[in-house]
Amino acid sequence: MRYRVLETADRMAEVGKDPLLVYLDETGLALPALSERAAATTAVVRGLTPEGEEVLMRAGFDEVMAFEDLTSVGLARGLNRARVRHAMARDAEGARRTAYGILDRLPLGLILTRPDGRVAHANAPARRILQDGRNLGRTRDGFLVAADTGATARLRAAIAAVATGDPAAPEGAIAVTPADGGTPVSVILVPAGPAHPGAALFIADPEAGFSISDERLMSLYGLTRSEAQIVARLARGQTLEEIAAERGQQVTTIRTQVKSVFRKTNTRRQSDVIKLVLSGPAVITTGARGDETSDGSVLSGSSGNGPAERDPVWGLGSRADEVGSV
Repeated sequence: MRYRVLETADRMAEVGKDPLLVYLDETGLALPALSERAAATTAVVRGLTPEGEEVLMRAGFDEVMAFEDLTSVGLARGLNRARVRHAMARDAEGARRTAYGILDRLPLGLILTRPDGRVAHANAPARRILQDGRNLGRTRDGFLVAADTGATARLRAAIAAVATGDPAAPEGAIAVTPADGGTPVSVILVPAGPAHPGAALFIADPEAGFSISDERLMSLYGLTRSEAQIVARLARGQTLEEIAAERGQQVTTIRTQVKSVFRKTNTRRQSDVIKLVLSGPAVITTGARGDETSDGSVLSGSSGNGPAERDPVWGLGSRADEVGSV
């Protein structure tokens, strides 16, 4: 296998996709973050200390070896370890991105916090809530805050109560009202899990938009396209009269189609149909935004903001989170 060998660190960022072997003979050296490198990176360091080794590993090196202990066999094994670690890290990063993409499709907002209330990750619906800032927001230091000081204190206390790392810890429930006295959002807090103590906050915003695909309703419940479009509008809170006026049809025609929906979904009331749809998989979005219907119309409550920068979740983010000096 071909390796690039550098005797200084100043050209590390210029090296392409080849595996890299870097010789370092300095202390207090500023290093570039290497988490995005496409190939393994190994450092051989003269006078290596445990602290320096940790800094280099956090900076993105896949293997760090002391020059004084180096042998040809040891070097070969170290380069192989670097290759394996880099491949494993790349696989883990791919899994992380996939998991985050799936979380973006949830109809509920999801915020993962550390025990002190700092936001570790927010999915797409939650990012829109944070960007809007009427109910919940995030400080410059990354701490989750509510619209008023009292609500923030209750939120922090609830996070601390569930963020013990014990899955059996009691859940919390809070309604956060915006400063202008508008519609509150409902927040359920549960432990994030024993591996990474923190809290998972599931947030329901009644004013948020959601997407229901006509094709999905047709496939799930055997509806015609016209019936699926009516059901989607019922789920959005429209009345039969409003749907009829929007579609340019008689209310009696809409009622006939709704009766057909009752028969196909084994329901008896409009409320049953709405519950069936909103509690089922039809509300899972097809993309990160999730604010457009299949016919391209934007549902009410969508912010229109693009996705914000994702934060790494505990140890699942970039290894360049804490880059220091050797």
